[in-house]
Amino acid sequence: MDTIEISGFELGVETFSLPSNKCRIKKYSTNDGTAFINVEKIPDEPLYYSFDGINGLCLTTKYGSVRKKNLLLELSSLDLSNEDSILHFLEDNGFFFPLQSTVSTFRLNDCTNILQRIIATTELISELGTIHPDIERITLSTLYLLLGERVEIYNEDSKRSVFTSPLHEAVNIINSSSIAINTDYDSDEAAEKGSYTIKDTVYNGTYELDADDYDSIISGEDPWHSNPENTDTLYRKLASVYKTNHNLNRNARRVIDFLFHYMYEVGVIKRIDYKDGIVYYNELESRNMNNHLKAALLVVARITVTNEINTIISRSVRPFFSANTLDTTWHATSLYAALFFSLFYMRPGKSVFKRCANPSCNKYFSVSSTNGRKIYCCKKCRDANNSRKHRIKVKTGT
Repeated sequence: MDTIEISGFELGVETFSLPSNKCRIKKYSTNDGTAFINVEKIPDEPLYYSFDGINGLCLTTKYGSVRKKNLLLELSSLDLSNEDSILHFLEDNGFFFPLQSTVSTFRLNDCTNILQRIIATTELISELGTIHPDIERITLSTLYLLLGERVEIYNEDSKRSVFTSPLHEAVNIINSSSIAINTDYDSDEAAEKGSYTIKDTVYNGTYELDADDYDSIISGEDPWHSNPENTDTLYRKLASVYKTNHNLNRNARRVIDFLFHYMYEVGVIKRIDYKDGIVYYNELESRNMNNHLKAALLVVARITVTNEINTIISRSVRPFFSANTLDTTWHATSLYAALFFSLFYMRPGKSVFKRCANPSCNKYFSVSSTNGRKIYCCKKCRDANNSRKHRIKVKTGT
């Protein structure tokens, strides 16, 4: 059973000034199979929001009465494989970003990817706040936010960029670097002891990097097709940056050191997707991390989630004080930013989001963190799953 530990929230009721309307969405595909959505803004149906200290981001009436509580909880319960459920959420609660024209066109895959980034960020905060964090889930969410396909939302009609997902400084350094060629000093060091001594944050000081392994990675050659990962450009650049770039800020260096050791010791990532997981060049029976790497992961996960949230909040949310009403309002440029505001005020451990134990139900529900016995979102799901278990028991005779 999946469990997301999440907080109560620290604010009272705060009003959001947020440009959004209900919309109608139609899905279609082009001849090459690319899926798009036409998003039609309904001008006479504006949407209103508030941030509630207990229920997070809420949908309200024009006069502030709560119509729907905790949009973050509803979003977390969406079935990522069910495109219609995602589109219904956007129709009812507003599109992620302001619609500049009556009808706007977007790539469906881009919209799914930004939804996945919110869920991955939520999961990271939740797991990092638990006593026994799920290392596998933290690994996937961290690596997805760092190395997953960068999301850039374009309005296909105006060709205007609406949103670009945050890119951590360390990943930008890797992508923009060239692959360093070994110097005479490198050759002498390798000849003398068969390794390079690297300043390293994962292994608390220095690490002896096998010279033959490094040279094989940097060369990018795989004549016997036994190490296809050595032809991966990102891996080659990462190895080069790991060995040569030591004048970086500490957080960037921590991310680079972790990524290199993860790929060098656990497996080189071929592609990564939050829904489908990590695909490696070579399939191994076990991909366990040692304790040094696990400790580094928890540090890098915190760095990653901090970068994701702070970047979105600093871009898109600001407080506003009205001299006329002597009241405060938060201005958010988009629903996406407002959802991240909910993440900004999460305090893990106060309450829990659990995925319903009924296999036919995909919903998360909120429950006190001290209530470990409640595993179903409602009585209907509890009864349905008990009936399913009984049928299996009768059929198998166990």
